[in-house]
Amino acid sequence: MALRALRWFAQCMHRRPLVTQCASSGILIAGGDIICQFGLEKCTWETYNGQRSARFFISAFFWEAPILSRWMIFLERIKGSSRFVILKRMVVDQLVFTPIFAASTIFNLRLLEGNTPFEAFTKLKTVYVDIMTTFYKVWPAILMFTYTYVPLNYRVVFIQVTALFWNIYFSYALHHKPATVPEPETKNN
Repeated sequence: MALRALRWFAQCMHRRPLVTQCASSGILIAGGDIICQFGLEKCTWETYNGQRSARFFISAFFWEAPILSRWMIFLERIKGSSRFVILKRMVVDQLVFTPIFAASTIFNLRLLEGNTPFEAFTKLKTVYVDIMTTFYKVWPAILMFTYTYVPLNYRVVFIQVTALFWNIYFSYALHHKPATVPEPETKNN
């Protein structure tokens, strides 16, 4: 059964790679949000926010996967000695693409929540540094492995499978409301 599913997936990747990457990414990212809601946030079926999971799916299907797919093709064009080409790709990815792509993804998710552009940008600023700090602790090693061993057509999906745990964190970071510290009272003279 599992082998048949893998063959079917490989056929889909061969025939319609972009659509397959988009659908797979949407399912995996929405899955990360579902795990976050039930596992970390301890929601029940009554409190589960299906619209939130749908927003993650929509963002991955229509924004993230298409861009990542083209980005992977672009990175493949970076040439050099075999000893350094993988490192060059990772550096270009992490320093040029990722900061902008992560910000645009967070911003778009906030827009999908119904926020105005100003509200989306304000909310982006509150989580961006923490998310990127964690990102740089986790992803460089994963991407070095990906660029070295995973065939180009499978990179977006491999990254999304690997990112299932990242997506759990990402969803939590975007929706977790930290405890607020009360402002000290000021005395009016």
